[in-house]
Amino acid sequence: MKEYCRVYWTSDEGVRFFGPGPAELLERVAVCGSLTRAAEEMHLSYSKALRMIHTAERELGMALLKSASGGASGGGSTLTAQGEEVLRRFRACEAAAEQTSQAEFGRQFPKP
Repeated sequence: MKEYCRVYWTSDEGVRFFGPGPAELLERVAVCGSLTRAAEEMHLSYSKALRMIHTAERELGMALLKSASGGASGGGSTLTAQGEEVLRRFRACEAAAEQTSQAEFGRQFPKP
């Protein structure tokens, strides 16, 4: 038996707006330079991926991505400095929550 911990950020009303999915989406955009490609890699529709980003941006009050229109050069997306910082902070919260959860689980269910 082992513990499993997941972190989500919610609005004041308790509605989730950021978690492992949007974080992975941002990481993939950072690597491949395209929201479309990142969505495809995660088996998400482009509209679902865009909605995830827009919801997080609205709740956080900041732009997470900057996009360039297509055309001869192809366009693409990159993380804003704020997007990089949000991702870093989310991953730090995840790591801290996981560490705390593992420690408490070990206290509650010590191995014989």
